[in-house]
Amino acid sequence: MPCRQFFGPATAIALAAITGVATAKPAQQPTLVSVGDEAKIRFSAQLPWRSVGQGREIRIGQQVRCNEGCELSWGSRARATLGPGATVRVLSPRFVRFDADHVVRCPSLAVLAGEVRVAAPSDLPTVVETKSSKLLAVRTGSTDLIADGSRLVVAPVDASVSLRQGREWKPLSGAPLFELGADGQVRAEQRLSSPAWRLGQAHRPLALAADEPSAEVSLAWREVADAAAYKIEIARDHRFGQMVTREQLRDRSTHRVTLPEGRYFARVSAADADGLWSAPSTVMPLQVVRVALPDGGEISGAGDLVLPPATSLRLLGHDVLDVAIHERGFSRARRELHFFPERAQRLRVRLRGQPDTESSFMVYERALRADVQVSPANPTWPDDSVDVRVRLVDPSGRTDPQSVKPRLKVVMGGRDLPVHFRFDGKAWVTSISGQPIGRPELMRLEVDDGAGQVLGERFVEVVARSASGKLARPSPRRVRNAARR
Repeated sequence: MPCRQFFGPATAIALAAITGVATAKPAQQPTLVSVGDEAKIRFSAQLPWRSVGQGREIRIGQQVRCNEGCELSWGSRARATLGPGATVRVLSPRFVRFDADHVVRCPSLAVLAGEVRVAAPSDLPTVVETKSSKLLAVRTGSTDLIADGSRLVVAPVDASVSLRQGREWKPLSGAPLFELGADGQVRAEQRLSSPAWRLGQAHRPLALAADEPSAEVSLAWREVADAAAYKIEIARDHRFGQMVTREQLRDRSTHRVTLPEGRYFARVSAADADGLWSAPSTVMPLQVVRVALPDGGEISGAGDLVLPPATSLRLLGHDVLDVAIHERGFSRARRELHFFPERAQRLRVRLRGQPDTESSFMVYERALRADVQVSPANPTWPDDSVDVRVRLVDPSGRTDPQSVKPRLKVVMGGRDLPVHFRFDGKAWVTSISGQPIGRPELMRLEVDDGAGQVLGERFVEVVARSASGKLARPSPRRVRNAARR
């Protein structure tokens, strides 16, 4: 497959006229079609970098570097996706003859540093020049190119790659990875296998967001033999053009990240001791789903749900979800989810039709209670003051009692007493002065969570002392009736 380099469309016309062969439509100069953070260009290493934005056409001879990754496009088909910090130089197009009747004007570039993925359609190969002046042709698919010092690593993903040797193009085959050294020699290498997602409790690609419009997703993958590091990438689109975060991790195969409400996509790659990356894993969809909690409900630090008794959960993005409650199978999510009272249950959520996104949450009934203490236990009015101490407790430890401001009410004789409680750092306290009463009364102290959910109550028999000094107590029947009310 002989190949010649020409400079300009006039030469292409002359070539067609002289040889009598057809030439493909000339490729355009590349355009920055997506920029993760910042892209810079320059003509040589002696000149300063200059920032450019999306949509900028890159001229022949210019270098391009992207801080957080970017993508170059020759028309709408041939593309080069630059990883963070990668640098390329755009070169003059090259005319490549693939057979006697077919000459193609190919996009051409040199990878100077970092990792670049070149994607080429079947009718428009991309030519890559190495630092040792070797030429590669990427055809029909994608290939990862990693420049590290004077060497270039070629890792075909799903493409056929040919290397020009003399006047012939010979395919690179027989190994998943090839290293082109400064001496121009080609060495076959083994590439690390791609990480596989590890489904289970530690893998929660869906997260629930309530008061704050963001939540934490967690990802887990199986460890790759001989991997020295992992790279986790999260983007807004499945092609990873709109990158949200990219992190390199060592000595762990899990990752947690807080994301705003919405849909995302994740992939993970493994690197060997030389820093050569594997092909990325399959793409994992992520979703942060907004929920409406009932009054008094909360999402714990572990992402589980704590709900007051006899309440329900509302899913605001239910139309894209399947759910399963406890041991039941999956079904289309409804807007309102109801749970069995007085027992912990498991809520499983996944994106509709995508089993790998299954995420599990525990749903607990809130165990928050009010411990109401009264002294004396049987006060006599008007002689005694009634000291009340209310302490919120949660034996399960899932709810922070100090995060709840209770509503406290004291009722006696069918009316609310004007009582003021204060918080002493541990409990809500007050002292109710004794008042003259004509007959014995039953005092009721009620505590709720501020949203109407009763956390506890206490009944106190108040003895009346008459003017003659005699004591009168409420009858047992009256006490029972008051308790029922």
